[in-house]
Amino acid sequence: MTVSQKWDKRVGQWHDHVTSAAAFGKVLDGILVLSQPKPSDVCVDLGAGSGFVTTALAPLVASVHAVDISPAMTEALAERGVPLSWTGAGPAVPSNCLSVRVVCEGPCSLGMPRR
Repeated sequence: MTVSQKWDKRVGQWHDHVTSAAAFGKVLDGILVLSQPKPSDVCVDLGAGSGFVTTALAPLVASVHAVDISPAMTEALAERGVPLSWTGAGPAVPSNCLSVRVVCEGPCSLGMPRR
């Protein structure tokens, strides 16, 4: 089973899980503090899942591009009314991005070791 297929199977429960667990709220608060979003920013939410971070950033920045390996996750995000700029293994970050600030939300979710 691929990583994409694993996340496709979790779509039904994932959004409820991240929006109801206090720990995810603390992570989101930390992301917003560390990233210091500005109204002129163009953001990319890699591994957007069901849009927990995307929907929090959207009212604070010019635009958010949600990218996820799971088609089911991006479909769920779109069903909640969040427009997607691209999904899956789409194009590179827009060329008009002058700087990149990266906040790593959870490398363990992909089975990657923390560094």
